[in-house]
Amino acid sequence: MNGKNLRIVGLVSSIIGLIITVFGVYKYDEAKGMVRALGQGAALFGSTNSTYRSEAVWLSEMNNYRLVIIVGAIILVVGIILLISGIINLKSKTEKIVNAESNVSTNGKMTELKAMLDNGLITSDEFEMKKKELLDKM
Repeated sequence: MNGKNLRIVGLVSSIIGLIITVFGVYKYDEAKGMVRALGQGAALFGSTNSTYRSEAVWLSEMNNYRLVIIVGAIILVVGIILLISGIINLKSKTEKIVNAESNVSTNGKMTELKAMLDNGLITSDEFEMKKKELLDKM
């Protein structure tokens, strides 16, 4: 995958992971509130079999939403990793392009210097000095 695609997939995955995680946290808190309310109701009015069954259902829901939170967090982390990889990949390609342009520029300057030397516009000492400067910049 190229850098642009990695960034797009990473961004979409991060958003989806964040939405899933937030949804899981919201639903977990809701289930936790129901368990707490059932416990308080049982303390005030006494427990029945139906109270225990309802509490068991909501405890089960809490466990289910814990898994949703974990899955959402994993998707979020993977998305962030892909996003960062895409940015690094794109930056690396940009640096390669800049370096290639720099080399082309250096080759052109060397050709110009050689032409100036051949036409007697600069001395061989000046040519060697400028050539060394250009090569040191590479």
